[in-house]
Amino acid sequence: SAPFSRRFKRAALSLCLSIGIAGLLSEASLGAVPVLQGDQSHVPRDCPYGSITKPCQISDDGVVDQDCIVGTTGRPEVLRFQKLFIRAGVKLLFSRDEGVDIKLMANGIKVDGELWVGCEGGLAEAFRGKVLLEFSGAFEDFGDASRWVGFNFHQAGLPDMGMGSVEEMFPKGLVVTNTGRLELHGLPKTSWRYLAATALAGGQAVTLDEDMNWAPGDELVIGSTSTNPGESEVAIIAQVIGREVQLDSKLQFTHAGDYHDRGRPLNAPVGLRSHNIRVRGRMADGTEEAERAAWLACKWAYEQLDGANPSHVRDGCFGGHTIYLQHSTVHVEHAEFTSMGQALIMARYPIHWHLAGNATGQYVRNVSLHSNFQRCATIHGTSDVLLADNVCHDTFGHAFYLEDGIETGNSFHRNLVVSAHPGGSVCTDFQKGGGPRSNVQIGPS
Repeated sequence: SAPFSRRFKRAALSLCLSIGIAGLLSEASLGAVPVLQGDQSHVPRDCPYGSITKPCQISDDGVVDQDCIVGTTGRPEVLRFQKLFIRAGVKLLFSRDEGVDIKLMANGIKVDGELWVGCEGGLAEAFRGKVLLEFSGAFEDFGDASRWVGFNFHQAGLPDMGMGSVEEMFPKGLVVTNTGRLELHGLPKTSWRYLAATALAGGQAVTLDEDMNWAPGDELVIGSTSTNPGESEVAIIAQVIGREVQLDSKLQFTHAGDYHDRGRPLNAPVGLRSHNIRVRGRMADGTEEAERAAWLACKWAYEQLDGANPSHVRDGCFGGHTIYLQHSTVHVEHAEFTSMGQALIMARYPIHWHLAGNATGQYVRNVSLHSNFQRCATIHGTSDVLLADNVCHDTFGHAFYLEDGIETGNSFHRNLVVSAHPGGSVCTDFQKGGGPRSNVQIGPS
């Protein structure tokens, strides 16, 4: 369509005018002093659970027009909508009871009201069941209005980005608008640790340098410490005994863990990939094997990327995305984002504050972002956001990205990036460093 074509051309003209950050930002922060997990002085006091008990009866057209709650203990639920709309002033809650299992599938979700999956405040307030928010769609959906949710910046009184009175199109994603609020609070889990001892290839256990609260079945990534980032590997926990984590299969590679004191950051990091709140862009039949195969096919397409014909990347790497607009409110913690990001399309990332202005108090923390298609988190025209203790594994291009370079007061604290691959949206996305710390990339594009 013409509006999308204009956006794509603007993106090409501004290709080299952005700032990207990708790296292991382990002990330093940028901007404001971060508010960390243990400090509950800023806990929102408006958690709506308890005051909303009416079961949802969502219309066939996917409109939520009154406060309600979904989810029943012991009864898995699958909710399917072409589009889901949460009207302004309306709250949609997912029940926090143990044993709740909800799969919500849609081409797009537009949050003009509030979407709550748990509340801030630790284990007592967290969502304790399982939820999957899954987005379907393809690049061609930009040409089919029935398959995308839209937002009119001009009508909302926000900068219109050159779109005029035309709606911006958001296929395969979640949009938190200027009246919207997103609250995702999964079960509290340790995000990542360093090894305390070298883990040898062929071994079936790793020893960590600090306590953690992981459990059998949790999925980990163990970072490479060689010159080959491909030696990062995924493992499933079989058992936890103190600081020793036993795995359900043997390690393929050796991971260094014998550095101490100031050398400790040279030890392999071990990050948590799985959480009980999942946000996913569906690429295949939904099975883990097929979704992984789709990501590997995207990686191959990126490796063959030809600037004159990028369609094979654009089409094969079209994941889901989330975007948070000016005046929205977003708090996300202990959640998992996978198969997210839309390759080579500006403003379509797994996590994205878009021209949100002052976002004081908003955060994404203790989140895993893995097997994605474009970046992990982007802050654009937004100030005072906290990104803390997140794990970003397997993505393309700069993982943590300040888009215009004018963003101030944002804090990046102890985020882990493992295996950030060359991308294709801005000039420095194409660059590939060498050595075990080649994920670290800070500077203008």
